[in-house]
Amino acid sequence: MIKNKINRTPIENNMSIIQEVDKFNLTEIFSSPYLGEGIYGIEQLSTANEQQRFVITPSLERIHLGRESAKQWFWDKEDKQNITCYSIPLAMPSFLPLYTKEALSLIEDINLIATKDTHIFTQLLFTKRLDEWRDTAISQYDSYLDGNDYPSDSRLIRKVQNKTLNVLTKIDGSRKRRDHIAEVEDKILDQGFRFEFRVMLLNYSGREDKNVINELKEILNEATYFNHFEMIEVNSKVNFVNNLLERKLSPASQDQLLSQQELLCIFNQITGLQERKEEVKEIINYTPPKLTENLNYTAPLGLLFKGNTTKHEIEHQYGKEIIGALKKVSIIKDQKVSVKKEERGATVQRILLPIPKGVKYTQIENSYKNIQAALGVDGLSIEQGEEPDTVSFSIPCEKRDVIYLRSLLENEEFLEFAKENKLPFVAGIDMNNELIMKCLTTSPHLMVTGQTGSGKSVFLTALLITLILFNDPNELLLYLVDPKKVELNMFKGIPHVQEIITDMKEADRLLYSLTIEMDKRYDVFSDAGCRNISSYNAKSANKMPYIVLVIDEMADLMVQFPNVDEHIQRLGQKARGCGIHLVIATQRPSVDVITGLIKANIPSRISFSLQSSTDYGTVFGKNIPYRLIGKGDGVIRYDGQTKEFIRFQSPTIALEVDEDEEAVFNRLREHYKTFPKLNYPILVEEESEIDKLKRLIVSLDTTKVKELAKEMKTRDKNVTELLNELEAEGFLTKGAKGREITASEEEIAKWKDG
Repeated sequence: MIKNKINRTPIENNMSIIQEVDKFNLTEIFSSPYLGEGIYGIEQLSTANEQQRFVITPSLERIHLGRESAKQWFWDKEDKQNITCYSIPLAMPSFLPLYTKEALSLIEDINLIATKDTHIFTQLLFTKRLDEWRDTAISQYDSYLDGNDYPSDSRLIRKVQNKTLNVLTKIDGSRKRRDHIAEVEDKILDQGFRFEFRVMLLNYSGREDKNVINELKEILNEATYFNHFEMIEVNSKVNFVNNLLERKLSPASQDQLLSQQELLCIFNQITGLQERKEEVKEIINYTPPKLTENLNYTAPLGLLFKGNTTKHEIEHQYGKEIIGALKKVSIIKDQKVSVKKEERGATVQRILLPIPKGVKYTQIENSYKNIQAALGVDGLSIEQGEEPDTVSFSIPCEKRDVIYLRSLLENEEFLEFAKENKLPFVAGIDMNNELIMKCLTTSPHLMVTGQTGSGKSVFLTALLITLILFNDPNELLLYLVDPKKVELNMFKGIPHVQEIITDMKEADRLLYSLTIEMDKRYDVFSDAGCRNISSYNAKSANKMPYIVLVIDEMADLMVQFPNVDEHIQRLGQKARGCGIHLVIATQRPSVDVITGLIKANIPSRISFSLQSSTDYGTVFGKNIPYRLIGKGDGVIRYDGQTKEFIRFQSPTIALEVDEDEEAVFNRLREHYKTFPKLNYPILVEEESEIDKLKRLIVSLDTTKVKELAKEMKTRDKNVTELLNELEAEGFLTKGAKGREITASEEEIAKWKDG
């Protein structure tokens, strides 16, 4: 009941305008401001000798598309024995896309298969979705990535599906999260249209034409990709014909969704499709703008300390010793084994050996402690080699290379990378002395873990300084949550930094405010005809700044406000498109801090040394193949990288013996003191319990106490008291079948939009 009231997507027109056309052209229709105000569609009658084409628009749509017509069909007078009715829905969940790599011609091709005895009537109705379809699609997509092949559009059913999958995974351990799928994200970020596709065959020979049916199926199969059309013969011909004549969407189409791109493909709109591909290329694939919106802005890298990067040669040849250790533990018996490669990185020395014949890699891996004892070294790591049938041993260097942040940021490779990525940073250098360059816009959020002395705080400082140096203060807002009150205090006075929050209640309010800001931004994008921040900034004179929230110690926030993971879930699902990104750090990666919701929505993670393998398992879902040794020795698993884990050494800002970090920050403050701080308030008042309950009642379409108590994470008694208050103010009324909403349409819309 409530869902129907608050879903503003129309299902019919009060009056339709019909125009006969020589060919269909959707490009002009898609430029209309009334796409969500009524039903648009096409109708086509195909015979062996001629084709008639008509476009249907709502009465308020007065664009000239063809010749005005008063065409009325009389299919209700047709002998039902002569007609075969087909509904053409999507076979898979609607967030999964059809093939859109090139223009198809499904509607036009249907014209070609009509015969003398079999005429074909085609109707395709569509209207822009005005409900919260994108939120549902994002949740379905996230569930799909987790292994749910058929995620329901019902939130409650989807929860049951996910719980069932979790149980099955624990039993066989086979499920692995899928990689992100660009084509699915294309569809979710595009405009969404509810649609109904109907085909009616008029058989005048007295028998069904199997050839026409088979050819029709082949035409529809051209669109097959992650999703496909299916032909469902309709038995209730009377209802089918009535809906067809009234040009009305049936209840069955409620969750059927096509993107604008898919509709253009179906109608073979080659010109429109090519323009559309260029328009959404950076939006859909998340290609960020150039270095900065301010073309006169240059990263002031001279503010950083320029230390002399030290690089050491190989300190000790371990190859023969490792071979000797393998013989001691009976991995190598009579075989002759030679070292394939021995090289030094910034932190560790690597030795590559062939796996001896008759030996499995797991045998070597399982003998780790014995091999380490035979070698007499600490911090040994064993992992699969980069070459086939090899094993790699890593031993910490006695003297590490010193890597300065400035030397990495001045690297030409990184400067080129920064020109093409809006929020770039460099994690450090890997074991092959190659730069590890990443961007927050390509993986929406980042988790960083590491115990005291591991290098976590130095990494966060380097990350923030890089973001500051490569962005004008008008383009990047930083919100820093610092429970210890000392870790991020040095950023005070830099105009990019909006607030440094040390009170956890304020941090909780900030996260809630960011969800509100996210929704507001998508409303602005919708009004402007854009799909994300980069396309909006390319079109708009008033640029929208990116927002990065850094939480230095998530554990302190979670202890006081355990429900913040719900805000993180919302931001994790769709904040990337609107330019809001989270960097969450913690020293204590326990399951009550890094919850399932947080892990599901923050796939990119960096860890420095932790106390135990259990901690690494909590962060990554599995143990890592390295023994990290602190002081910037880290491992990264970033969304989209080919190798699962990459070990790296993070850079330092400055060494105390050369120059204190404070001097670098003094120079940063001095440089940016002429830059005005952008006034861009986002903090809103914290949502009250009664307001939260109203929002849940409207969004979940329920007044059941237990369900609402579960969502609010409170006792049934508290919810009952709040429901009584809502009855007293007239928002609800208790009837024979329980409580019902009696608030006004305006009041309901307010809480739906909220």
